Amino acid sequence: MGDIFRCPSCGAVLKGWPPSSICGACGRKIPRKGGVLIFTDEPDLKLEGEGSYIGYDQVADSYAQHRYPEELDRQIWAGYGKAIAELVGPGRVVLDLGYGPGKCALEIAKRGCRVIAGDISLNMLTILSSTLDQAPENSLVLCRLNAYDLPFLDGSLDAVVARYLLLAVGNPERVVMEVKRVLKPGGMLITEGPTERSPTDDIVSEVEMKARRYYGEALRRRGVDELKAPGWTQRQMRENLPKFFRSFKLVESDDLVFRFTETPGWFLRRLGSRYSLFQVGLDQSLHEEAMDEVRRRLEEEYGKGFEEMGQEYREVHRLVVYR
Repeated sequence: MGDIFRCPSCGAVLKGWPPSSICGACGRKIPRKGGVLIFTDEPDLKLEGEGSYIGYDQVADSYAQHRYPEELDRQIWAGYGKAIAELVGPGRVVLDLGYGPGKCALEIAKRGCRVIAGDISLNMLTILSSTLDQAPENSLVLCRLNAYDLPFLDGSLDAVVARYLLLAVGNPERVVMEVKRVLKPGGMLITEGPTERSPTDDIVSEVEMKARRYYGEALRRRGVDELKAPGWTQRQMRENLPKFFRSFKLVESDDLVFRFTETPGWFLRRLGSRYSLFQVGLDQSLHEEAMDEVRRRLEEEYGKGFEEMGQEYREVHRLVVYR
């Protein structure tokens, strides 16, 4: 494996995996905090002067909680790790860019790839660092970095996984150009594809749809007029990314088909944990007031105990690979 990392100050090669902690050309030190290499001092609230509020350090603990029951959560991330590792191939170098607590990065590393988990949130990466002993030795490197200025050499990576990052940054085009710079010829960008759930006309789906609507209404009554992520929408991502790459394909895998029982209670816990991109910049007190109103309205409509209503689902996830 050749050199991968570069000095964020002068651009010189940082030799080794993990890289040298001092640049031999300019003397810059690459500090380490709790197992995380610090390549940028940019605050997580803004990137390069963007007005978009990121703020993931503030919600790291709740964001990292299980979005589904614990066993299903493990199955989902193991499925993603296996599917991505098979796409990339063993021994290849993969950057998992902007996915916080790094459950996907850990699972890819377990399956024979060398993985860099990169995020702007030190708190997110610190959560991942507590699980490093689950990965093969020297298979996973954690980096606090700026997605607008990646600390990697041109043409050094086999794949970049950015499942949702382009929805979360104010200048997604700039991130895509950086991704193209660091990918090897023929390297791949892997993003999240469309997800299908069935059934869709059941009572639990109805409750979840109303919960989203009531949450938005509660915030608007408190002066929050519009809720949206700072980057591209899913539709814009599908429209724009093919302009930057020669080809793309939709990837389906049996490893990304999941069956589970969902309850409104689990959905409300996810909504309450501020897992959605548009929630990260909200004032916590407004968020809590809105959640209280959502629960009150749903209980008035469906009665006490509505959170435990269960429905079995089949969910098909997909990936999109750009080259």
